[in-house]
Amino acid sequence: MNSFDTLNLEALTNQPGLLNPENFYLKGEKQNQGIRWRVHQTNYPIRIAIARKFNPLIVQGASFIKLAKAAANEHADFSFHGLEHNHEFVRFCRRLEGIETAEHQHLRNSRTKEKFFRAVEKAKQIGKGLAKYPQAKILEEHAWLEKLHPDHPYAFDLHKEWLRWQSEEMTTLSFEEWRHEKGLVGTSFNQVKYLNEQERQQYEVTIEEGKLMRHGEFLNTASERSIFSGQGIAIYVISPEGKLYVGSHDKGKFHHSSFLSGAVIKGGGEIQTDCHGQVKYLSPKSGHYNPKKEFLNVLEWLQAKGVPLDNVELSIPHQGKNLYYRQAKQFLLAEGALLPDGIDQATFERDQEGKIAIIHQHALHASVFDNRHLLQSLQVEGVDLSQVLFREDTAWGDIFSYSAQDYLEKKQLFPAEWEGGTYIKNEKGEVSEIYVHRPKSADEKQAVEKNFLLLRAFAAKGANLCSISFSDAPSASMINAQTYMDLYQPQYLEWYEKKLQDQLSI
Repeated sequence: MNSFDTLNLEALTNQPGLLNPENFYLKGEKQNQGIRWRVHQTNYPIRIAIARKFNPLIVQGASFIKLAKAAANEHADFSFHGLEHNHEFVRFCRRLEGIETAEHQHLRNSRTKEKFFRAVEKAKQIGKGLAKYPQAKILEEHAWLEKLHPDHPYAFDLHKEWLRWQSEEMTTLSFEEWRHEKGLVGTSFNQVKYLNEQERQQYEVTIEEGKLMRHGEFLNTASERSIFSGQGIAIYVISPEGKLYVGSHDKGKFHHSSFLSGAVIKGGGEIQTDCHGQVKYLSPKSGHYNPKKEFLNVLEWLQAKGVPLDNVELSIPHQGKNLYYRQAKQFLLAEGALLPDGIDQATFERDQEGKIAIIHQHALHASVFDNRHLLQSLQVEGVDLSQVLFREDTAWGDIFSYSAQDYLEKKQLFPAEWEGGTYIKNEKGEVSEIYVHRPKSADEKQAVEKNFLLLRAFAAKGANLCSISFSDAPSASMINAQTYMDLYQPQYLEWYEKKLQDQLSI
């Protein structure tokens, strides 16, 4: 009696992409009471075609495709010992490229059209309002299902159900039909509240003389809560029409999507206010909308409403961490450029056309790396650094000024972790003074190493060290650069030799 070994078909079926039937064949092995058949795969079908001439127990090519079509369509016009009715084999054949008949193609096209029109209707719901407000922000893709289902299950819970539906490859039901069949509609523990027009009014906040008011009283978020930042912080959204809504975050129950029933927003995130209705903290944190790009619009909107931003702290998610600003006004002046930690003490002055003309770095301990990052961020935003003057307060009590573009080029020579540094040219355009401010954490060996590399870099660019005065700390007196090299050369050579030995021993 013939038998079929289909244990390997699941692994073959789960291969990515379309499966070419030319690369599969059926091979039989004689046993005591019959033949055991099994499907095999090959990347060299020509070799199997040659082997088939000497082995009658190989079904390949046109014969295998004919069998696969019969199995895929459950037709009885081609029989192979009942294999065409084997459930696992049928499932496998339906994955093969080009196997479907015209009947199945018509059925699939009908389902495709049905899915397309259903998708169009869903897109209308998700993007409702974009035609009138093209700059508005829609829900993130992972939250679409939450809005589209009448019971609004929490987006992350619903995604788990969607994965279960995806794993049932034999189902012909849509996701909505599948949820009904499984009895999942209305049974989710976490159902997000979507407010109607009347319910929404109790969360509406107005702005009067720069202060936030709700129902005639100052808005105080001390009793509110955000699952991102904890007690005292609330969540908010601004509608495209310019209405502000504020409330408490409740995971799985009340989210940013709740305020406008998943509709598009002007902006949103977290907010903190004091007992006088003054804004103290803002962020664009929202898992449902992720409105970071719209955050600048939010600040401009608040500023236009008279909300003072000088003492408003910001927290902005960026590349896996949070960037903090002590003054929201600086974020506005930087035109929304994301600056690294510690750079929020830089101030910006603009010309009559509104373009950034002067950047003044007041932070004495801002590293060279941070300053370069600041200028590079503005450069990415389209600011012409050649037209910008960069000023830097130093631990010496002086203020160094130069073209922002020059700063980027000059600072390439300085140790990135040093807390400042510059060089000065004389009337002939030759370098005459070099200042480096090393951090307190750097020991003498590190200082000598970095200073030698720095001075060697200047010498390599044609600078005459004999004519240059050098200092590596505000408290240190100026010394001739060449004298410094001669004085510390034995120590540098000792360090360099040890480093070379360590590299050779690896």
